[in-house]
Amino acid sequence: MKAVVLAAGEGRRMKPACPVMPKMMMPFHGKAFLEYILKELKEAGITEVVVVVHPSNGHYIRNHFSDGKAFGMKMEYAVQKERKGPAHAIAVAKELIDTEYFLVHYGDSMTNVNLPKKLMENFMEDGLDAYLALREVKEASRYGIVKFEADEIVDIVEKPPKGTEPSKIATIGIFIMKTRAYFDSIRDVKFERGREEFPVEYILRKKGRVKGWIFSGKRVDLGKPSDINTAKELISEKLELNL
Repeated sequence: MKAVVLAAGEGRRMKPACPVMPKMMMPFHGKAFLEYILKELKEAGITEVVVVVHPSNGHYIRNHFSDGKAFGMKMEYAVQKERKGPAHAIAVAKELIDTEYFLVHYGDSMTNVNLPKKLMENFMEDGLDAYLALREVKEASRYGIVKFEADEIVDIVEKPPKGTEPSKIATIGIFIMKTRAYFDSIRDVKFERGREEFPVEYILRKKGRVKGWIFSGKRVDLGKPSDINTAKELISEKLELNL
């Protein structure tokens, strides 16, 4: 299985703390944030990675990681020239994805456990078109919330108004998709900036089979400067536990 790491985001709210380089290249304990993500992917058994970058700052990532050999990985790069959301970012990497399934990891997100490894340990193909990492949330109106029928996911509702949420279970930026199912589902899609959707929503619209696994630990997204201390603490905890 290959991994696609999404690292083309603008990170506008992080500019005060990280004005030039991509936020996922910020150093934590002597290593770039993205290095910790790649380490976890490698420990999960994934050594081939496609990193989606933007022309304005992708050179920071390319110059640091090159072809990935120094990190024990094979790394390739796809360029998202226009930021039209994660589904489009994956689409520009199509020619580099040649495995039956691939794992997607948002480049600014991390948990206190090796979530890619946990997800893969719980993933059983069983005719599935996607398998999601999920988490329970208190304020469902802030997230993409999944709707279940029995043990399968049948819909993802983005930021549902309070009182209308189908569950309290939200998506996380780590998931597995069947390559053919995803690219078939977006074949006629015209992506537009400002109308970004969670990638698995396209598979669901084609009646694809989707399940998930609920994660209950700590997590951080590098969305704003105040998240930096949270990331430091989380990474410190992982280093102490040798995770």
